[in-house]
Amino acid sequence: MVLSVVVLTGLVTALVWCVMVRTTSSAWILLALSSMWLPSNNGQLEGRTVLILTDAHAVTQADCVGIACWLVATIVLVWRAQSAAPPGRRPARAGTILLACGFVFAVGALAAFETG
Repeated sequence: MVLSVVVLTGLVTALVWCVMVRTTSSAWILLALSSMWLPSNNGQLEGRTVLILTDAHAVTQADCVGIACWLVATIVLVWRAQSAAPPGRRPARAGTILLACGFVFAVGALAAFETG
């Protein structure tokens, strides 16, 4: 339970930091914390069930917090990549960044599935 509260506190702090300053480092920290949220919170601070996946697994309100933070981090990373491209050069493709962010989040989701 203590680990869940610590990760949640870090997640909220990183979310505010990422939204306020919109730097690449804040987005990567938010992305890492959102992927840590699923396994650290599994069975602790769940809330209501939003979507039932199997008899033993479901998406809860707390899981949606991690997903929303992942989405914010991904949007900031895509925005930073688009705006940081020098004139005359193609910016990084949004799909590449989305794939990298999805991989980081999937690792956390699989860890939560294994512990559940």
